[in-house]
Amino acid sequence: PPELLASTSSLNEFSTIEDFEKECALEMSPTYIQEFSLTHLTLPTLQSSIENYNQCKDPAFLLNTIRTVFSSIQALNESFKKESYHESTELDVSAVHKAYEMLLALEPQEAFAGPLLNATEIHLITLSSQVVKVDEVQQLVILMENPLLHKSQDLLRKLCQVLNALPPGSKEGLTGILAQYDHENFSRLTRVFCGFLGSHVHPSQSSESHLMEICKVIGIFFDAYKVIQGSSRPDKTSFQLSVFYCDELSKKLDFKKEYGNWQMARRLSKLPGYSTDKDSLCILDFPFLLDPASKVKVMHIDAVWQMRVEYQNAIVHQARVQQVQRIFEETEKSKKLNDGVKAAMCPFLVLEVRRDHLIRDTLSQIHLKEYDLKKPLKIKYVGGGELGLDMGGLQKEFFHMIVDSIFEPGYGMFTYIEESRTMWINGESFESLKEFELVGIVLGLAIYNGIILDIHFPQVIYKKLQGQTPSLEDLIGVQPSLGNSLKQLLEYEGDVEDTFCYTFQVSAMSYGKVCDRELIPNGAEVPVNNENREEFVHRYVKYLLVDSVAKQFDAFSAGFHKVCGGSALTLFCADELELLICGHHVLDFSDLVLAASYDDGYSAQHSTIKMFWNVFNEMTNHQKKALLMFVTGSDRVPLKGLSNLTFIIQKHGQDSDRLPTAMTCFNRLLLPEYTSPKRLKERLIVAIENSKGFGLT
Repeated sequence: PPELLASTSSLNEFSTIEDFEKECALEMSPTYIQEFSLTHLTLPTLQSSIENYNQCKDPAFLLNTIRTVFSSIQALNESFKKESYHESTELDVSAVHKAYEMLLALEPQEAFAGPLLNATEIHLITLSSQVVKVDEVQQLVILMENPLLHKSQDLLRKLCQVLNALPPGSKEGLTGILAQYDHENFSRLTRVFCGFLGSHVHPSQSSESHLMEICKVIGIFFDAYKVIQGSSRPDKTSFQLSVFYCDELSKKLDFKKEYGNWQMARRLSKLPGYSTDKDSLCILDFPFLLDPASKVKVMHIDAVWQMRVEYQNAIVHQARVQQVQRIFEETEKSKKLNDGVKAAMCPFLVLEVRRDHLIRDTLSQIHLKEYDLKKPLKIKYVGGGELGLDMGGLQKEFFHMIVDSIFEPGYGMFTYIEESRTMWINGESFESLKEFELVGIVLGLAIYNGIILDIHFPQVIYKKLQGQTPSLEDLIGVQPSLGNSLKQLLEYEGDVEDTFCYTFQVSAMSYGKVCDRELIPNGAEVPVNNENREEFVHRYVKYLLVDSVAKQFDAFSAGFHKVCGGSALTLFCADELELLICGHHVLDFSDLVLAASYDDGYSAQHSTIKMFWNVFNEMTNHQKKALLMFVTGSDRVPLKGLSNLTFIIQKHGQDSDRLPTAMTCFNRLLLPEYTSPKRLKERLIVAIENSKGFGLT
């Protein structure tokens, strides 16, 4: 009928929403619905309708079907269901994709796109006044997949309002459907909402209610991501957390202001009778939206705030301590009190260590100055005429050497697992628990002061530091052979008891001898069968990754959190925490060339600089990492990557046989103006291969 062709109407043509809805209601009267449209869509019925249109060129039936189905809660919810309902979700998402592809390929496009967009808008308006039940969430996925909606800020806003109004059960149902998505479509749809969020971010952005609405919707996708990561899907490793990072948010967020808002909200939440509402949420309550480099900014703000508190406390107590000192200055206690006065007055954590007793002195100093741990760190070498003005370079080399010593297997606190090439806690170490606590403090100090460490822990260590429970997948990361054999046990389809002959008693090494450990009381008498094999694997994993190292890890974790126990640490997930501690393992040295700057007469076009980069490109990866260590004090890359690393090459005299030197505190290479590539290479290699030890940095 001719009147159906008038449905390309849009909201802009009407003065009120009510007028627009009345017009659409007239177009979709019961008579037309019964006579000229389908009551729901499947891919075959849509294909048939399109074929009929292509033959007769009369769009009436197809247009009315679009209006009927895409504006109706019941009709859309019944559409595109799978033929077999035994699967985890009834909705055939691939059919939805194909349907939109077919609809938007129709010609003339504007004749069909307009009604589809208008019907979608009417649908969202209707949903805004409805309670969406668990069995009605399929329609929301169909709406989210509409490519026209992705281009409409207004419709995306309406959709966010609908999604945020979902009751918990319906939200969980939607999460379940999203968790069935493949990697490509999950990432695509997530980026739609992250892009929508980014389009609303302005410079010096802080938390605003309309942003929180979008953040909460992306939170639904993040919940689905967590479901995927906790599943046995073989493709789950292809789902990366980075898909949630909002670049605009990372670039424009006012981190100091947001940190203040976040801390205020956290303090208010602890008050009696306080209830969380939308106004109390902050962007930092959605840390998955920020890349690791942005979270480091927050951690540094958190560190500065905590250090400032320590510094202010030291200054406040200065007058009192001096007054007490005057009272006792003529007594035998004067010297001992002077040491306390100096510690209270000093705004830094100063570790006074001897090179020849580095570990012993460090652990002793940390134990004595436990209340100063949140002050900025300074290293002072005593004895042996050691020189060093600590502008940051001494810190880097100090941590590098102490980590090498502590994690040496011969030291006995950690063992090296050849199969996974990782370090694991030695549950039979003869070292005291206090030393494990102090090692945790040392690692925390490195993070707190922005030092990247060369540590090879399996990721389960970082999960445990974040309070997560280890799983079989974590055991595979530590002991791949054992972990995979347990995985095969779970997947075995035959008789487990007859085939494997396991009991709830396992063998373990103890002080060089093989000993039996029962996972449950009388475990040697309990066979592992098809019914209890999951319990067996769970208890075995728990024994290996938790119970056998519980005392040592708890002490290590306690020490770590004494320094890094600030609220900002909660922003990081386990793999991001690993990046925070260890930096990037993979180095793209081409970024270093782009990051380099020059001083005192050098430029990118200078002949010596060109020779330097030619020599650099000829180096092995080991030599390149050694050069990075020589100049910056670390062979790891910070979270922002080499392209954001300060790397300065400064002219240091004319051509000579002198070796290049470095100021690690400023990431500055002092390079003589060599004229021979051969001499430059020889001198540079000698310098980087003989750079161990403390110098004037």
